[in-house]
Amino acid sequence: MKYLLSRTIYRWHKLSSFNDWVHVTALFAISLVVGKYIITGEYRMFSMIWNLFLAYIPYWISHYFLKKQQVKDSVFLQWIFTLSWFFFLPNAPYMITDLFHLEPGPKYYNWYDLLMLFSFAWLGLMLGFLSLYRIEQGLRKRFPTLQVSIFIQLVIMLNAMGIYIGRYLRWNSWDLVSNPFELFKSILFLIFRPDWYPDFWFFTICLTMMMALLYATAKKSPST
Repeated sequence: MKYLLSRTIYRWHKLSSFNDWVHVTALFAISLVVGKYIITGEYRMFSMIWNLFLAYIPYWISHYFLKKQQVKDSVFLQWIFTLSWFFFLPNAPYMITDLFHLEPGPKYYNWYDLLMLFSFAWLGLMLGFLSLYRIEQGLRKRFPTLQVSIFIQLVIMLNAMGIYIGRYLRWNSWDLVSNPFELFKSILFLIFRPDWYPDFWFFTICLTMMMALLYATAKKSPST
């Protein structure tokens, strides 16, 4: 027991990077979902774990994009990884909209649900930002700073649009493969029939500004 305790403390002190603590927070958030099931018998919130898995996909893609030499040496693989990363990225910040799942209930469960949903929302933002930062760093080695900055801001805006499409039109990244034509048609309606979705551009502008400010703040972390 003493050995296990010392090893646990040692490993805890080894968690030196921001990335490490994000992973620890992920375990904490998952444990809250399990605790919710143990306390209430409700399994509805297990969908949050699936959403977290989807949020990790662009994070993992960006890791291989920068670390794997075979990706660096192949233009084809770079395009595949970049497009995959781009289409899965909205799944990460999308998790902030899961705060809508907070419902009135007993006071005890209200604060518990709030902590659980906020943990996942924070994870979604951080995983998205870490992924975006990795891609930005990789692009800065190949392209001028101004072009990269414009690209990053454009990605943030398109992410905001993707979050709206996911939350209110109920499309997801898999539909790019399973139902691309209907998805594309919905996007055209969003852009060219704003009277059908009067809050779309207002939502997109507000969320773009918020994520751009939070991303600029997150980049100031010395261990990002």
